[in-house]
Amino acid sequence: MPDGFSTIKPAIIKALSDLWRLPTQIRPTPQGWCCKLPLYNQILPPELPLMNIDILLNQVESAEVISVLQNQFCRIAAMFSHDLPSEQAEARIYRFQVHYIKAVAESIREVRQLGSQFNLTALLDPYLELASSHDEAAREALRTSEFDSLHQFLTLLQAAYICHRLIEELDDRIENFIGIPLTHVNLMNANLITHEILGDRFANRLDGIVTSLFQASAITKALIEAQLDKDLVQALQKSDLALSGQPVRCLAADHQLIPVALSGLSS
Repeated sequence: MPDGFSTIKPAIIKALSDLWRLPTQIRPTPQGWCCKLPLYNQILPPELPLMNIDILLNQVESAEVISVLQNQFCRIAAMFSHDLPSEQAEARIYRFQVHYIKAVAESIREVRQLGSQFNLTALLDPYLELASSHDEAAREALRTSEFDSLHQFLTLLQAAYICHRLIEELDDRIENFIGIPLTHVNLMNANLITHEILGDRFANRLDGIVTSLFQASAITKALIEAQLDKDLVQALQKSDLALSGQPVRCLAADHQLIPVALSGLSS
């Protein structure tokens, strides 16, 4: 059974190959990062609206996706949802991935709001712009070409993966410096599940792109310049809260997808 990467059609592979060269196209400028990529500037004429994400997902035949990606779904079920019969576990994992895709817009909105609230806009906006641009490019590719359910699903999924991996990296690196993450949604297990569906070859390539965009010194400098309230940060840390002021929760666990080892401890 081919993995998610090898089943993507040549037209999508060509678009994503441009993304793989992305790190060489991002350059710092006196005004900040230059994140306007030619692929994204040219792909969406302003008079043409983006396809609604709900409409795109409603066009996907879930049974077809689950059938073709059954090996991946079975491995995930064994790791995260071992207490269910296989068909129920596969359906749960698919529903979670649909939520993962739909969550992109809200995740970007929440992070942008936190940036404004804590004087971190200059740090966060380039990453959010990149995530938004890639999501738009994926939806535009689906608007202008016809794809079967599997290719449509994977195209949306890899765009969501870029967004959620960027936010996961931001959370991790901010927590390393101030002791608490930026957002209250832990994306690690959610991203591990999506990594498994996309396949190592492709997901590792996307991971490499994401991690190459981060420099510890730039994160540290931005956090120092933001002049966060130390008393507030310490109070949040003592209460196990994120900078958003909310308790940290696992996105995958919210959908009853809990690693086998942890579910065994809680039983």
